[in-house]
Amino acid sequence: MELLYPSSVSVEFNGAPVKGFRSLEVKTEKTLHEVKCFGEDRPAAVVEQGTRYRITCKRLCLSGEDFGRLHKLSGFSVTVKYAGKKAVYTGCEWLRIQESALGEPGVA
Repeated sequence: MELLYPSSVSVEFNGAPVKGFRSLEVKTEKTLHEVKCFGEDRPAAVVEQGTRYRITCKRLCLSGEDFGRLHKLSGFSVTVKYAGKKAVYTGCEWLRIQESALGEPGVA
């Protein structure tokens, strides 16, 4: 399942608000495991092993101080607030951080 939030969403990392992000995606994946009896080809049951979430924030605008803290975060929480509801994802880890610098328009 993939959830796409509109721009009116607020996001927090470890309780600190993040301002100036372009988009947010949350992908949900359930892991299932088949349980088979000895000598049987067909599964006797299917057991859920857990749910994983992949949260993607694009184009975060951070100060130099906040940017330095971003790389050090481990086991952090992400809070998403939208339309009076709140989702909290805990135990988060970074998979990838891509950096780029945007200059001012018209400045060479």
